[in-house]
Amino acid sequence: MEEAARLLSERFGHREFLAGQEESLRSVLSGGNLLVVMPTGSGKSLLYQLPALMGKGLTLVVSPLIALMKDQVDELARKGVSATFINSSLGLDEQRGRMAACADGKYKLLYVAPERFRNATFAGMVSRVKVERMAVDEAHCISEWGHDFRPDYLRLREFRRRLGNPKVTALTATATPRVRKDVIESLGLTAGEVDVHVHGFSRPNLEIEVEPAYTETEKIIFLEEFLRENPGSGIIYAGTRRAAEEAADSLSAAGQRVGVYHAGMEPDQRERAQDRFISGKDRVVAATSAFGMGIDKPDVRFVVHYSYPGSVEQYYQEIGRAGRDGLISKCVLLYSPSDRRLREFFIDMSYPKPEQVEDVYRALWKIKANPIMMTYRGIAALCDGNVKDMQVGAAVRLLDNAGLTRAFSGEQRVAVTFDRPGSRTISSVKGPVQRRVLEAISSVADLEEPGRHEISLTRLCLSAGLDEEQVKRALASLDNAGVIEYEPPFRGRGIEKLIDTPPPFKKAPIDWDKHEKLRKAEYEKLEAMEKLIAHPSCRHEYILNYFGEKSAGTCGSCDRCREEDEPESASGILAESPHVAAPILLCVSRLRFPLGRGKIAQVVTGSRDKNLIKWKLDRNPAYGKVSANQDEVKKTISALFREGYLENRGEAGRPVVGLTSKGHKAALKIKPASLSAPPEETKPAKRRKAGVSGNDATRLAALKCVAQVSSPVGVGRVAAILAGSRASWVGPLKADRLEVYGSIHDSQENLRDKVQVMLIEGLFKKSGSPKYPVLALTEKGRGELKRLCDAGADFEETAAEDKSQEARAVSAPSDSAADDRESYPERAVEDVDFSGDEIDLWGEYSSSFPERESQDEYQEALETARAPEREAAGALERLIDELSAADHERASEVLGRFSIFSPKAIGDALVKWFLKTDDARGRRTVIWATGEICGLESLGFLLARAGDEDEELRVAARGAIEKIASKARSDINDRERELSRAMEAILSFQSDKDG
Repeated sequence: MEEAARLLSERFGHREFLAGQEESLRSVLSGGNLLVVMPTGSGKSLLYQLPALMGKGLTLVVSPLIALMKDQVDELARKGVSATFINSSLGLDEQRGRMAACADGKYKLLYVAPERFRNATFAGMVSRVKVERMAVDEAHCISEWGHDFRPDYLRLREFRRRLGNPKVTALTATATPRVRKDVIESLGLTAGEVDVHVHGFSRPNLEIEVEPAYTETEKIIFLEEFLRENPGSGIIYAGTRRAAEEAADSLSAAGQRVGVYHAGMEPDQRERAQDRFISGKDRVVAATSAFGMGIDKPDVRFVVHYSYPGSVEQYYQEIGRAGRDGLISKCVLLYSPSDRRLREFFIDMSYPKPEQVEDVYRALWKIKANPIMMTYRGIAALCDGNVKDMQVGAAVRLLDNAGLTRAFSGEQRVAVTFDRPGSRTISSVKGPVQRRVLEAISSVADLEEPGRHEISLTRLCLSAGLDEEQVKRALASLDNAGVIEYEPPFRGRGIEKLIDTPPPFKKAPIDWDKHEKLRKAEYEKLEAMEKLIAHPSCRHEYILNYFGEKSAGTCGSCDRCREEDEPESASGILAESPHVAAPILLCVSRLRFPLGRGKIAQVVTGSRDKNLIKWKLDRNPAYGKVSANQDEVKKTISALFREGYLENRGEAGRPVVGLTSKGHKAALKIKPASLSAPPEETKPAKRRKAGVSGNDATRLAALKCVAQVSSPVGVGRVAAILAGSRASWVGPLKADRLEVYGSIHDSQENLRDKVQVMLIEGLFKKSGSPKYPVLALTEKGRGELKRLCDAGADFEETAAEDKSQEARAVSAPSDSAADDRESYPERAVEDVDFSGDEIDLWGEYSSSFPERESQDEYQEALETARAPEREAAGALERLIDELSAADHERASEVLGRFSIFSPKAIGDALVKWFLKTDDARGRRTVIWATGEICGLESLGFLLARAGDEDEELRVAARGAIEKIASKARSDINDRERELSRAMEAILSFQSDKDG
């Protein structure tokens, strides 16, 4: 240890070991195998670098970060450590030369990617070298239960055996006890042969907190204020490329220096983005999970998660990039329940259903070519069912494991077509680089005759003396100039079919049990992440327990520990009706996409509505926790609105329920395990004779609807209201506020028939124009309404006795089927971050990453689902564009046309427009319009603008705030006058009565 301490100081410039390093090094230096689990930035690499310097043989380092190998080796060389690497960027002669140098003892460390072990030539070379120790970085990748399983790591066990079973140092920043056990076994070791050290997960300098943010606008406003209030550099992690780009654009427009980083960018663009962040030119980088590995920046002051990751492992790895210098750093997770849908989408893509795999299986053997050089998107197009290209990749992996196919990445080849002899083409080109590339083509292909030529990209680069990017750019510029026709390298994965005639799919040796276990494991990780978000006590303690490290008690630095010691006691509806109110709040807090009142009532009462089951709402922790009828639930929802726990959201005509800040805080205190529907015997007995049920319930609801609705409606709309339709006309008509809205579990078709029968019976009469008839109660109808109300005002919901729950599911066609479709699940998912370019970061292994085309296909389907929403949003955006360009007189006229949209929708659109433009005049107009239209809902945005650096914007914002305040005072005065008149009337009435 004295020698290790000396090298630590002389070579690496550190005065002392960090927590956990010394204890782990003792295990290595005593000749044992080591598995160490320490967070990012805790100095794990020293645990194999120091022993390598002190030993006599070679340390073979297995690392997935091929893009960073050269940087790591260069950094070691600067510190006087002899290290090298071998990967696909080197020619065979260079690889052999480096292996010979390793055999001669010139190098202490050799870095390779796990995919290198596929190569028989490399395996033969390395077997002749004395490997003293094998260091396995990112060791969780060995485990199928880890958050980033890499099949190529499974070759390590056999490869280690062929090397004579050298000692192992396995390192990872994230491994649960289950993953640790799997890692040890996968390396061919037993628990007794390995010293396991788990250190450093206690990071009290990281102030962890969860902040509710239900919409993109809320997230952007939060980020804008957060960056203004918190100095230093930081990372914003988004779940998708689009979210990363939009966050960067919005924050840049607000005056922040923000870069963007994701796998869809070209390698040189990613490198520039990384360099700008590390150098401080960009204060913030908005990125996907592709960013961060190998980033050595100790002064990252904050990490914000724009949407939450799919596992606690990934979350802790990413926040671990903050505060490596030991100073206080903030880690904020912006939580929206709808983000879960994005994570479930990834799981569905990675673990396709058997019928989808069968579709791919059949499609592959329909293709005559072998190997198949097609993109996964092209293969998906040949499938009979609904298969995405991401699922094609997952299906191919299953078929690979079954020994039926072999996926590979073949040599990249470009195709160039000449329409005249090459000599004439070359002579016409003036650019030196382009000319050099053409001359290189002529050296490897006969260009005397015009036509198409396929050329190895690697060979072309060697002949031209240029790198791949230079060659590709030169060919692209020649194509743009019309000199040649250029076909870029094939971007897909080649698939070799290993048998000519495949067995029937049912007999294919696919391990479906394992497939399902892995799928469930992903959902378990997702549930663990959501438990962290909803955890009622110390978040650091939860993380330590998750990774199997003992907790020393609460941290005092997370948001839970900073909350007041004693929460406010429940009051109001939460105290009066906790068995109904608490499940409602829990339900709304855990929704993956927003719902209206009727659907929330169905969820908490355990409805078997087919749409609820289809959308997996039966998995909501509040599902079926309320035994009251849906009318009582809706009344409780109304009370929660009145008391400030809930608020209306959504666009015009599509109101949905959301939590206020007060509601969110209350929901976080509710433990799902404490909720249970009262036992059957405690439920009130059903009234079968005296009460109203079955068809009478429908008749009563229809009569009440016609009697109470604010504007006359026809047969179809009565049926739609009773079924709980969310058609565009429901909101303006305030039909969703009726007592009977969504109260009848039946299809609208059946309900229309029943209302039509009531019309024939004379309970209703038609009025209005012959073309658009509406219903009105007749005298007979009013009598029937009174009779049914007298029989039982708290009527039971329809036909539980004579219909199964499945048969009662709402089918939802309305007067206009297009108006009434349930589109929220689709709208909850944003564009997804996936690309074949991930190989640039993760090395030679590529089959786990879907292709770039997936993004286009997924987005196309998403756009189709969102078409009506986009149309409305487009109309609103165009109106804002017109408003921003108008003079004051014209702007007042345009403002009147906003009345068809809800204030909430207008406010969100105005804020989005404001954040994306630098037009000073337009920004002032938008601030003015926000104050005119949006009222108190826009106050947060306007208060933020009131502190803007631009004086004109500050003045405009303060004027808008004064406008809102004046309107609020006027409303209060009006209400006070109305109340005063009411009191006068009461006193007058009382006086008359006394007289």
